[in-house]
Amino acid sequence: MSFAYYFYGDDDPKHFLDFFYKWEQLCAYAREHTVKDGYNGKNFVTKTMLINPDGPYYISTKNEDTLLSNQKAYGVYGKYNRPYTEMKIRKQDDFGKVMTEAVDRCSQKERIHSIVKRIQNDLRSKEEIRTKITHEDLDAVAELFQDLAPAERKFYNRLILQGDAEHNQNELYQLLEDKTELLTADGPFRLYDVLQSFISGEDTSDMLRQQLEEIRHAEKLLYIYINLFRHIQSRPIWSNTEIQAEEAMLSIPKVSSYSYEDEVLQRVSNTLTTDRDHAVHDVVERNKEVCKKRNNAPWLELDGDKIRRHYQDGGRELKEWNVNEYFENDYFIAAYFRLYKQIKLGL
Repeated sequence: MSFAYYFYGDDDPKHFLDFFYKWEQLCAYAREHTVKDGYNGKNFVTKTMLINPDGPYYISTKNEDTLLSNQKAYGVYGKYNRPYTEMKIRKQDDFGKVMTEAVDRCSQKERIHSIVKRIQNDLRSKEEIRTKITHEDLDAVAELFQDLAPAERKFYNRLILQGDAEHNQNELYQLLEDKTELLTADGPFRLYDVLQSFISGEDTSDMLRQQLEEIRHAEKLLYIYINLFRHIQSRPIWSNTEIQAEEAMLSIPKVSSYSYEDEVLQRVSNTLTTDRDHAVHDVVERNKEVCKKRNNAPWLELDGDKIRRHYQDGGRELKEWNVNEYFENDYFIAAYFRLYKQIKLGL
C-alpha cells in the first residue's frame, strides 16, 4: 500500500483505486513468481500462471483480471486502507524519503518506474488498456518485497509497532522487547499461551491486561462464529432437519459470559448463547448485512426451511471444535506479532 501511494504521487485522487487494483494484481504475480507465499487472490494467480507459465500476464480493472470476486472489498484496499490511513503513514514528513530509499536500493529501479508509467498511461487512455506484464517485469517488482530497507524498518517500527507513547500498544511493544523468545520458539504459534504469558506477567498494567483478556475472549468467540459460517458453506443446501441432527451443529461450543466493549462482538456473543437454530440463522443474516454494505450478493440465503449456498470460497466441513487451541481471526494480537517479527526481527 505504501508503494502504491508513493508511485501514484500527486495524480488525481479519484483515479487512485483503479491504479491500486492494477498494482495489487502486479504484486500478486510478482510474489507468486518468486516466494509463492500467501496473499490475496492466490488461487486466481496460481491458476493463471499454471495455464500460461511463460506469460505474459495482464492487469486491469476488468472483471477478467480481478483477483477476487470483489477486489475492492476483499483485497488489500478493503482490509487495510482504513488502519493505514488512521496511522497517517503516507502523511509522515519522511514518507517520501523512506520510500525513495526503498526503491533506489533495487538493482532494477528504472524498470520498476517504467512499469508504473505504463500502468498510469494505460489507465489514462479513453478506454482502459490491459497492461501487459512479463516475467522480467515480475523479477524487477519482486525486489521491492525481498526485505525492508533500513529506513523502512525504522519507519514502520515507529508507526506500526510502537504507536503513541501513552498508548497501551507501546507497553505491549516494551514487553515483547523482553520476551522475543516467544516469537522465535519452534512449532506453530500458540496464541493463548502467549496471551496468558502477558496477562499473568508482573509488569503488565491493569489496562493492558484487560485488553488482552478481551482479545482472548474475542478470538475464541470469532473462532466459533467463523467456523460455523464456513461449515454452513460446505454444502450447497441445508435442510432444517439436517441442521437439527448434524454432529458439528449439535456440538457448537458454549460461549463464556463476557461483556465486550465492541457492540458487534457483543451481538455475536449474544447470538451464540441462544439456541442453535437462532445462531445458524443469525450467521446467515449477518452475512447478508455485510454483503449489502459491500454491494455484493449474499453468500448464503434463507429459503423457507432451507439454507442455500451461493458462494463456496472458504467453505469447509468442520470435523471437530477446538476452541481452546485453534484460532481463525488473526487481526488482533497474532497480526501484531507477525508484524513485529517482520519489521523488528526480519523474519
